[in-house]
Amino acid sequence: MVFDYPDFDALSCIDFPLQEVDIKPYIDPKKRVLLFSSHSHPDHFNPKVKEIVREIRNSRFIFSDGVFDFFPDYTKGIENKCHPMKPGDCIDIEGTKIEAMPSTDIGLSFFIEHKGIHLFFPGDLALWLWDGLDKDTKREISETFNGIIQEIKKKRTDILFVVAEPSLREIGWGGAVDAVKCVMPDLTIPIHLHQQLSWIYKFKQALPPGVEVFSYRKSGDYLDWEKQQDQRQ
Repeated sequence: MVFDYPDFDALSCIDFPLQEVDIKPYIDPKKRVLLFSSHSHPDHFNPKVKEIVREIRNSRFIFSDGVFDFFPDYTKGIENKCHPMKPGDCIDIEGTKIEAMPSTDIGLSFFIEHKGIHLFFPGDLALWLWDGLDKDTKREISETFNGIIQEIKKKRTDILFVVAEPSLREIGWGGAVDAVKCVMPDLTIPIHLHQQLSWIYKFKQALPPGVEVFSYRKSGDYLDWEKQQDQRQ
């Protein structure tokens, strides 16, 4: 699975601090490949994903239907490999079950069940409670975020990706810490760090003792992980 491969060309034009990475060497073309894009922001969507989907025979592209707002003909030529989704949609791709859930920004978050493992990828789901927002907007963001976290807790999430945005550190890491405390997954993977990977250590310090965090330091780092027997009640 590949989640939210960014558009490095577009990001370089707005001086976004992200080192370009070619994902092709990390993809085994002999295996089924599922590529996800939660929304159309350039740090979450790369139009070149279409080339990968076209080249790899056993591949699928699962994405927010909001991508069509900016790329209306994006699926042309690969229609049978594409799955545009909106909140509430559910699909089953050869036994991998995918549910599209809302976000507190544009697009989607994803809940995935694969070979008995439950995984949640947030897209841009976070408590974006900036000072300039009015009370109603802040309440809506909080209700959406907390509702989703409670739902994935009930689903017994094993692997939890969280938006650990450094700029949100002073306001509870945008809900990431509370999400981990609520869900208590077997493995937590922080994202949205803007290349500031040293912040993973600071984020980990805010979590309860014993929480396993994938503390990657550079592109290409990997973690061998195996699901443990679920002891949660």
